[in-house]
Amino acid sequence: MFGDLYALRGSFIDRMKAGGFRLPDDLIGDDGLIGALAKIDLVWGGEWRNDRVVVVPDAGFYAEQFNPLSPSSLRAQHKRMVNYSVRHYQNCIIGVLMRDPPPPVLPERMADLYPRFLDGFTPRRGPSTWWFDVQALARMRRAIPR
Repeated sequence: MFGDLYALRGSFIDRMKAGGFRLPDDLIGDDGLIGALAKIDLVWGGEWRNDRVVVVPDAGFYAEQFNPLSPSSLRAQHKRMVNYSVRHYQNCIIGVLMRDPPPPVLPERMADLYPRFLDGFTPRRGPSTWWFDVQALARMRRAIPR
């Protein structure tokens, strides 16, 4: 299994459902959105409280060791880095939506929002992100529904 595990109260999930909150199918890194929703207690424009999310210090994370001499490890790391870039831009979109009233209803697919935002995005200038951002933006453009 790859990804994060969450322990959410059933009442929080019930309120998400009742409020029509949904996670887009193509959202990368849903942990950021889930964390943000918890910190605002599902109230758009509500008080951001970090104490609403508790990190378990003893929880662990396992990832296969990166081996720069392994072609499969290089491919996996490249894919991961492009995904991190897509996630960055998706988080930018969600951040704008969370600031603008009325409360957003996220679509079934984030790609449905890309036409509104992609023209304003450029690759970050950092040497560790630029190339992956270029590839992420190209992938996002290809994902726009025609």
